[in-house]
Amino acid sequence: TIGPNVLEYIPSSAKISEMVQTGEAAIFPLTPTAVAAHQEKNIPVEYAQPKEGSVVLMVTECVIANNSEPESAQKLAAYLLSPE
Repeated sequence: TIGPNVLEYIPSSAKISEMVQTGEAAIFPLTPTAVAAHQEKNIPVEYAQPKEGSVVLMVTECVIANNSEPESAQKLAAYLLSPE
């Protein structure tokens, strides 16, 4: 349903940065982390939290083989991937 209202699908955050700096973009989707990265580069952006809440980003975890703390690493991985 949103498709008809989209003027352009942006392929990357680098393109968004370019469009903001040239005045081509005024509102666009970015994570708070990406907004902070842009702000560190003096790109004039702000983050607005939607009243419905923000999106959930997926988390991945990989334990390195033959590490010095295999049990602790597995426990940390299980915790990071848990609903908590």
